[in-house]
Amino acid sequence: METNTKSKILNITKKMFASKCQKRLSMRDLAEKTNISPSVIYHYFQDKDILLRQMFDHIQSDLEVKIRKIKPKKTAAAQLEQYILFQMNHAEDIVSTLKYYLMYRKSFNKQQGGYIPKQTYIHIKKILEHGNKNKEFNIKDTEAKAKIIAHAINGFIMEYYPQKPNSKEIKRILLSIHRLILKSLK
Repeated sequence: METNTKSKILNITKKMFASKCQKRLSMRDLAEKTNISPSVIYHYFQDKDILLRQMFDHIQSDLEVKIRKIKPKKTAAAQLEQYILFQMNHAEDIVSTLKYYLMYRKSFNKQQGGYIPKQTYIHIKKILEHGNKNKEFNIKDTEAKAKIIAHAINGFIMEYYPQKPNSKEIKRILLSIHRLILKSLK
């Protein structure tokens, strides 16, 4: 029961945070949405910052589990398309983590070229390395390119959220992003 309550709080926090922002997310509103008393919420999370950090960590680990279940495609181009679709299908998670990252950027270790967390671009980097290996691409700095691509994909997701495009629109958006990125890589 305890883990269900905590998960429920984290999931509703994610929904509220994605559609609002940290300053407009109140523990009182969260209690109302979850139908859980504020004292129970404070039992699990001492304050809003702790709640949001745990929300971020929960989303990151959940996304990692889901992405590892994806069976890789043979070509890097097909893997890239698969990854973009994955991101689009998890828009709420992506938007929540991006907003969290933007608000708490200084709490992340600075990477070369900025604070972008490695988990944000590591999968794209692997795709690019696969493309180099298979001679689909000839990319010198896969990490730098992966960061740029991650930013581009996330930008599209932020642009469309919270509207959920229909399947025809998703396909159109997916193909547009995919073509643009592949063109820049070749």
